[in-house]
Amino acid sequence: MTARTTTPPGTADDLVERYVHLVARHLPAAQRSDVADELRTSIWDSVDDRTGPAVEEAHRERAVREVLAEMGEPTRLSHAYAAAPRHLIGPRYFDDWWTTVRALIVTVVPLIVLIGVAADLGLDGASVGAAVGGAVWTGFNAAIHIAFWVTGVFWILERTGSPSAMEASRAEWGPDDLPELPRSRQVGVPDLVWGAGLMGLILAWLPWQHFRSPLDGPDGSPAPMLAPDLWASGWAWGLVGLLVVTMVFEIGKFVVGNWTRAVTVLSVLLDVVFAAFLIALVRTQDVVNPAVIAGLDDPGASRRLVGGIVLAVAGATAILGIVDAVRKHAAYRAMTDR
Repeated sequence: MTARTTTPPGTADDLVERYVHLVARHLPAAQRSDVADELRTSIWDSVDDRTGPAVEEAHRERAVREVLAEMGEPTRLSHAYAAAPRHLIGPRYFDDWWTTVRALIVTVVPLIVLIGVAADLGLDGASVGAAVGGAVWTGFNAAIHIAFWVTGVFWILERTGSPSAMEASRAEWGPDDLPELPRSRQVGVPDLVWGAGLMGLILAWLPWQHFRSPLDGPDGSPAPMLAPDLWASGWAWGLVGLLVVTMVFEIGKFVVGNWTRAVTVLSVLLDVVFAAFLIALVRTQDVVNPAVIAGLDDPGASRRLVGGIVLAVAGATAILGIVDAVRKHAAYRAMTDR
């Protein structure tokens, strides 16, 4: 349900939307839209029965407050609308429980898997397949533990709340207790995990490819994929700096929550700088370690192929990133009527 940003707080329309939102947010996603429409219609029908279709705003708001007060506390009403009872975690805590479980699994489990792979490869010397398989199994077990213990905590919260206090709060509930509608948010946890996580993986890969490279040099020993001279010349450190800045930007974008003008400008700027850096890198430096391609029939062709791929990816990523940023900023402006 989309927040109506143009409705002044405290008006009849705003009170109805806040009440409907609070009821619907405790329901399964498949029910929310239908229940919201039904409830909204029911409220306005009751208001019209009391006031008629044409009435001053002050009388209309008073009628809305009377109707909402008679309908009662929204969380309790949502329980009556639920298609199936939620005995383990009731409607009072269900959304908080689901949000907590989902956020922890999406953020913690990938980190555990990444650490597990790095530890198995770097410390135990395991093969890539064994390291990935073991880390995925560890992540699966971590997800089960997270779901179990978080559910246990919310189960305790559900059953240790004072019944008298809950009943008193319901008895004393009124329309003035309705919270404000939540601000619409474009950037969520999946966006943070994808954006910052990708930068983190590349940062982890840069040192990893020096010690656990799957490629061999002329003498048969593992050789890093990137040319070692990139570190001495400062290009690799420049790449590290850009990755860190991008990761910080992804975290900041998540904190802001929307594609504001500042976020959009910074995103476009980062896309342009990153593309320009990669293009300059490919045009002026040997990106691939010469020891890796020394045994190929045409090392020069291999360098040109890698350079062409990097240029194509850098250009396409920058263009798509800029288009996406502009599109999301336009959606944000439409959402906020700015």
